[in-house]
Amino acid sequence: MAINRRPKKKRNTRAAHREPLDWLDLPSELLELIAQRSRDPITGLTAFRSVCRTWRAASGQAPRLLLPAPRNRSAPRAGSAHALVFPLPGGWSVVVDARDASCRLSHLTTGATAALPKISAVHDGKTMSDIRYVHHTADESARKVQIRTPFYDVSFRTYLEFSDHFRFAIHAPPGSLSASTDDMMIIMFHRCLLERESIVVCRPGDAAWTKLPKRPSSRFDYFIDVTSFQGKIYGLESNGATLVFDATTLEFLCSIDAPQSTSKLYSMIYWPYKHDDPVDFDYFHLVALPSKLLLVVLSVKSLEPAGFAFFELTSGSRDGQLSWRKVTGDGIGGNYDVFMDCHHATFSDNNGVGTGARIYYVLHRTWHPKASAYYYEMHDGKMECLYMSLDDNREYSTKPSWFVP
Repeated sequence: MAINRRPKKKRNTRAAHREPLDWLDLPSELLELIAQRSRDPITGLTAFRSVCRTWRAASGQAPRLLLPAPRNRSAPRAGSAHALVFPLPGGWSVVVDARDASCRLSHLTTGATAALPKISAVHDGKTMSDIRYVHHTADESARKVQIRTPFYDVSFRTYLEFSDHFRFAIHAPPGSLSASTDDMMIIMFHRCLLERESIVVCRPGDAAWTKLPKRPSSRFDYFIDVTSFQGKIYGLESNGATLVFDATTLEFLCSIDAPQSTSKLYSMIYWPYKHDDPVDFDYFHLVALPSKLLLVVLSVKSLEPAGFAFFELTSGSRDGQLSWRKVTGDGIGGNYDVFMDCHHATFSDNNGVGTGARIYYVLHRTWHPKASAYYYEMHDGKMECLYMSLDDNREYSTKPSWFVP
């Protein structure tokens, strides 16, 4: 019987000896695209950068949540235990030395620094304010910091109590944040160091901070947030109104009423301390994006974040009057990651890659560093807890805050 045998296929010796592809050999352009499409810039980009040195070099630094080191950590660097660090946009930070109130601008990535006036050196346009800053050692007093003026005397038991009242912002021409400090202006307010209705500004190298003028009809409201946008300084008051100042002349321009659909306003700086205070309220934040200014409202239910509302600054077509217009998360536009904490707000751009704007938010508790960090997708309204502090027994210097390179 004849048996028909199928001819054997020739073995592709070239394919058999082909070396497996090495992930390290991927083109840099492809690695950059993979990094951009990571799940998010915190967990996704951090995981991408941890693969190997090649992958780490193909992507920029991931934003970080700065958790202030406890002061009782062994062998701290000289002066580091007294440094109060407040991040700003563009990788910059304001660093305050709690021992003598000295202040400097520092870029945590490049190491660049610039001198700023002492936080107690304030000029009102005519004379220097009579502010006396007193620092106590542990042996001298249970009080760490005292603020003394002719009108009041305020004491703080810890650095955290003192730093909790700061709010900082930065004003600079577009695209110049990482280049030079020449055209920068730092904006600051502090509930007790300054008069509660005062915002002060300075430029690197100035001898003193300069007060912004008070508005003509003050209602004894205090500031809870501040930012800079397109040549103007915006100060958010405790009643929800926003005051507008010219960043060049420092003149008061106008006031913007609070959105009508908001209520139960509280701030990160003026937390309700009484036991009978409500557990449902709203936090207000000013967020300056490249092309628009937002008022972001966090709704808190039973002391936990429940959702966000967004208002965009608009100008009337006829009278040019400024007002807040409510928009949806999709209506914000762009693929931005917005970072907010109790000291400042900033953002990073996803370079057109992603599903829309996202929010990273730190909700802190009263007078101690216990905090939770949340991740919020604007396009679907989903919120996820990324981090929760469990240790309340250490002494910290500032609240947790976002550092965005």
